[in-house]
Amino acid sequence: MNIIKSRKTTAYIFAFMGLFVSLLLSCSDKDANTAEERALAFAQNYFNLRYKQSLTLCTENAKKWIVFRATNITQEDVDVINAQTDTAECEIDDVELNDDETTADVKMTIKNVLVCDSIGKHGSIKEKIKKTLRMRKVSGNWYVDTECPI
Repeated sequence: MNIIKSRKTTAYIFAFMGLFVSLLLSCSDKDANTAEERALAFAQNYFNLRYKQSLTLCTENAKKWIVFRATNITQEDVDVINAQTDTAECEIDDVELNDDETTADVKMTIKNVLVCDSIGKHGSIKEKIKKTLRMRKVSGNWYVDTECPI
């Protein structure tokens, strides 16, 4: 009789441990998915020159770089964008949730993107570029957090 109780107790312990581990893993997956969703929303706005909308998806620290970028867009750059039939399209390649679980790196591919790389010259459309966005969790929400222009 004691052996049966012991086996049941052991089975319950293993079942509880399995449930606990799966809950922990699902929380991490949820955080990664949320970081991914927010990064994608930011990128879709940012790379399609919707800077005002992208500001709502970044940290205070990153906002200055978005404003910097927005103030350096010229009419010629806008004309290059308007001449395109396709908008910028962003695809997530990978999400790496860091050990601290408050930062993540989201690697993505952006297609049909305006690239402005020279002062005094208007931008041009690149078929495809790769970017990594650093995400930071603030008050339970994920935001783009950058120390330099994107």
